[in-house]
Amino acid sequence: MAILYPRNLRSFIRRDAKLKAEVQVYDKLADVLDDKYYVFHSVRWTNIDDQGRETDGECDFLVAHPIHGILVIEVKGGAQISNDKKTDVWLSKDHNGKTHSIKNPVKQAISAKHQIKKLLDKSPDWPKRHIQISHGVIFPGVATPKESLGLEVPLEVICCADQFRTRLRKWLSDRLRQGKRDSTVKPLGDDGIASLRRIIGDSITLNSNVRVAIEEAKIEYKGLEPSQYEILNNISRVPRALIEGGAGTGKTVLAIEEAKRLADAGFTTLYSCYNKPLALDVKRGVQKKDNLTIANFHSVCATIARETRYKLPPHKDEDDLYDNILPEALFEIMTDNPERRYDAIIIDEGQDFQNHWWTAVQASLKVDGKLRVFADNNQNVYGVDRNLIKDIQAVPVDLTLNFRNTKCIHKVASVHYKGIETRANGPDGIEVSWIVANNATSKIDSCVKQLVRLLENDKVVQGDIAVLFNKSRSKEEFLRQIKERSINIRVTDAEELAGKAVVVDTVRRFKGLERMAIVLVVDGIESPHRELAYVAFSRARAYLCVIGSKKDHKWLKGDISG
Repeated sequence: MAILYPRNLRSFIRRDAKLKAEVQVYDKLADVLDDKYYVFHSVRWTNIDDQGRETDGECDFLVAHPIHGILVIEVKGGAQISNDKKTDVWLSKDHNGKTHSIKNPVKQAISAKHQIKKLLDKSPDWPKRHIQISHGVIFPGVATPKESLGLEVPLEVICCADQFRTRLRKWLSDRLRQGKRDSTVKPLGDDGIASLRRIIGDSITLNSNVRVAIEEAKIEYKGLEPSQYEILNNISRVPRALIEGGAGTGKTVLAIEEAKRLADAGFTTLYSCYNKPLALDVKRGVQKKDNLTIANFHSVCATIARETRYKLPPHKDEDDLYDNILPEALFEIMTDNPERRYDAIIIDEGQDFQNHWWTAVQASLKVDGKLRVFADNNQNVYGVDRNLIKDIQAVPVDLTLNFRNTKCIHKVASVHYKGIETRANGPDGIEVSWIVANNATSKIDSCVKQLVRLLENDKVVQGDIAVLFNKSRSKEEFLRQIKERSINIRVTDAEELAGKAVVVDTVRRFKGLERMAIVLVVDGIESPHRELAYVAFSRARAYLCVIGSKKDHKWLKGDISG
């Protein structure tokens, strides 16, 4: 059996009707080739042309053998393939009789062949030599034509249904000219295989199936969420509870559900959190109720001060206003006006609340009121103040299942997590994509390209994507590039969160929010390191792409020694 990259095709690829032909070829190559052959599926790369410009390339399959060389293969499905030789227009008719326009597969294969050879020749650990590198096209659902499809498409270049079923190994041998090469053609060699594995194999992604992965994840997550609510039933008679868990354990989902339940039961209820964009997003998603207030903590303080005409004392700066003046104002107002207190208070992002703010929170709650605090227990980022349980007299509840992230994303985020063990309960998902870019310009350029690929190649819905930066200046440069290049996308930020737009913002402002696909641009790692990694990684539900330098990647992947 051939050595395959990836080793197994994921279930969502096998279920995608558009990828049926590629799945057939993958399985057939695995079956007819022995373990001397290396088969790479869905290969993408970036090369530099003679003018110094970046060019992107891709091929459906690359087959390599240390003796025989390399064969680049394009695959086209359909029940009928046709080519107008005059206009070079290629068409594919599917099994439902619908006709689709397709790219010239032979030109695609030839272009890929030349780019692969250039990449290999640039590899510092492989001496440049003349090897056999060929191209071919497989039409697994089409009968062999009676004549060639054009000057550049002799019949020997293509493999159709009858050959595919019974003589695929011979076709591969013929395309690699086994036994027919002259003495100037040298073996690819084990060093050539090693170079290919490094420059191509290690960078293989399944980006062409990101949309499928997202849709699959949405279905699986939808079935998981109701199971979280049992926790609320278990604590329904508990007056005060501190619910802790890592990112993705459903804290915000539970907090919102608890707020709605208490409000529906007739309690005057406050849902509050630290991050303003999160509060705005929650407010947009919850039906308005007269007895339910949704706002971030400082907005609550400011609003109540304004409504009661409380005169705020002078403050040294903005930090002093938010850290001290507003929380102290809330405490004094609620102490003097007990009729304004709430029957129930739900605090989300409790780990971000400073210790002295809890005095104001408790002053805002009726004596027999219900308090629910949801907090992240990651000791690497937030620490764990066990005195909080005693101070607010809360019963501790632990959340141990991750309902937000795929197992692949959970794995990379867990590197920066220390706390109660958390297990991902969602789908396996696709591997995290790591794109190396070593300077600010290349990072932004790579980010623009990745976004365009997600939208145009993978057909991901704009509203499913967020592009996040750890520095504001990088975000502004990205937005400028989008405008200069006239890329037709709708952009929003963490506060507006327009549903059918790509979110572009900083990691810090996006805290507490999520999107199915996240593109993260790392412009140098600065303190606090772990918050960047932990918060940013855990925002992605189904797909995560990290763009940064090799040094940044090394740290983000868990090697924090350098």
